[in-house]
Amino acid sequence: MRPLLTPEQMRAVDRYTIEELGVPGQVLMEHAGRQLAERIAGKELPRRSVGIVCGKGNNGGDGLVAARFLHVWGYRATVYLTVPPEQLSGDAALSYRLAERFGVPIRSVTTPEALASVPWSAHDWLLDCLLGTGIRGAVRGFAASVIEAMNGSGVPVLACDLPSGLDAERGAVEGPCVRAAETLTIGHAKVGLLLYPGAEYVGEWSVADLGFPPEALDRVGAYCFLLEAEDAARRLPPRPRNAHKGTFGRALIVAGSVGLSGAAALAARSALRVGAGLVTFAVPEAVHPILETLAVEATGLPLPDREGALAPEAEQPLREALRSATAWAIGSGLSQRPGVAFLVRRLLEDRTGLPERVVLDADALNVLAPLEKSGVRFPPGAVLTPHPGEMGRLLARPAQEVDRNRVAIAREFAQEQGVVLILKGVPTVIAAPDGRAFLNPTGNPGMAKGGSGDALTGILVGLLAQGLQPLDAAILGVYLHGMAGDLAARSQGAGLLASELCDAIPAAWGGLRQLQETLTS
Repeated sequence: MRPLLTPEQMRAVDRYTIEELGVPGQVLMEHAGRQLAERIAGKELPRRSVGIVCGKGNNGGDGLVAARFLHVWGYRATVYLTVPPEQLSGDAALSYRLAERFGVPIRSVTTPEALASVPWSAHDWLLDCLLGTGIRGAVRGFAASVIEAMNGSGVPVLACDLPSGLDAERGAVEGPCVRAAETLTIGHAKVGLLLYPGAEYVGEWSVADLGFPPEALDRVGAYCFLLEAEDAARRLPPRPRNAHKGTFGRALIVAGSVGLSGAAALAARSALRVGAGLVTFAVPEAVHPILETLAVEATGLPLPDREGALAPEAEQPLREALRSATAWAIGSGLSQRPGVAFLVRRLLEDRTGLPERVVLDADALNVLAPLEKSGVRFPPGAVLTPHPGEMGRLLARPAQEVDRNRVAIAREFAQEQGVVLILKGVPTVIAAPDGRAFLNPTGNPGMAKGGSGDALTGILVGLLAQGLQPLDAAILGVYLHGMAGDLAARSQGAGLLASELCDAIPAAWGGLRQLQETLTS
C-alpha cells in the first residue's frame, strides 16, 4: 500500500528526518530538484528550453535546484522568480545563490508588467514550483495571475509536489489552479492528489523518493493509503482442489421489490461469480418468479410481501433461513416501504442467531435515515456501502458536503460506529474502525450507472461467505469490482452494463490470482 499523507504529516516527516536524524534540509532539496530535472531531461524537447516558475517556499527552492541541473546539462533553463530574492530564506535562499553562481538565467517576475513580458511560448515545458502544500482556500493576488498565465500559455506543465492552488489534503480547488500535464510529488504522495475536483488538475503523477525512513510514517500517524494490485491479490481466499460447495460458504441476499428485481439478480450473480458456494436470494413473493429466471444458479426464498415489497411477516422465515447462512446482505432494490423499514430495524435491533458478517446497502441504509433519529446501531464489523447521497441522508448532511470531505467523514463514521464503511465514488474510500482509510484506484466512468452498486454488494457478501474478515473483503471486493469494470469497459466503453461487469469478475479474479502466485513463489 502506498501511503498518502496530509500536508501536516509530510511536514512532520521532514522535521523528523532533518532534526532527529540529522539529514540536512539542503540534501533533501537537492534530491527533489535533481529528480525534477531528470523528469524533464527524459522528454523529447525540440528546443531544449524549460521555464521554471518559482515562489519563495521550498517548492521554489526545488525549482532552483532543478534549473541548475538542467543548465549544467545544456538545457536553456530560465527561472522566473515571482518574489524578490531577499524574501527567500533557508535552503531556498542557498539554492538561489548556487543557481546564480552557476550562471542560471533568473528573471524577476514580481509585477504585472514583468509577467506580461514572459515568453511562455519559447519553452517546451514549464516547471510549476510556485506554491506548496500550505495552501488553503483560493489563491489570490499576483500568485493567481501567475497561475492563470501558466494555464493560458499552452505549454505543458510539470508540477512540483502538487499543482499550485490545489488543497493537498481535501483535493479542493477554490480558485485558480495550475492544470498540470504531470505531477512529481515529493517524498510521499498527498491525499489531495487523488480527490476530486483536484485530481483533474494533477495529470499523470509519480513520487520522487527522497529516502525518508519508513519509521517516520509510524511516528506521524499515517492513516490513509492508496490500494495497489498486490494488496488485493494477497487477500484472495484459497480454493482447495478437494473442496465442495459448502467449503465456499452460504450467502443469503435480502433484496428486490416490484420494479427493482434486477438489483437482487445482479447481487446474486456477482456473489456467484466471486466464488461463493451457495447463494440464496430472499425476495418478495411477487418478484420471486422473475428471479428464478434471472439468477438460475442461485436458490430462491420467497417471502411475504405487501404491494410488491417485503412485509413485516417476512421476519420469522427470514430469521430461520439466516441461521444456516455464512454471510448475508440486505438492501439492494428493497424499496423504502414501511414494511421494509420495520424489517430492517428488527433485524438490526435483535441480531440473535444471525450471521455476524453482513453487508448493508442502498435501501437498508435509506430506511434508517437520519441515523441520529432512528437510534439504530450497526453490528460491529458490518460492511456498509453508501454512495454520497445515501451517506448524506444517514448523517442529515448535503451530499455535496460528503463528497467534499470524503476521507474525513468516512473515517469519523467508521470509527464511531465500529463498522467498515465503503463510501462509493471517485475514488471509493474504505474506512476501517481503527481509523485507517484506503483509496481505490480501479474503476471507470462506464460503471456510473444503475446496477453497479448491486454488483459490489454481491461481491462483498460472496467474499464474506468464504471467510474473509470484513476489512479484507472490502479491500479485495472494491478493487476487484473496479478491475472487472475496467476489463469490461475495454470493449463496452460508456455502454458497459452491470451484468457485463459481473461477467468480467472471473477474468479479474484470474489476473489477481496470477499476481498472488508470483508474490508467493
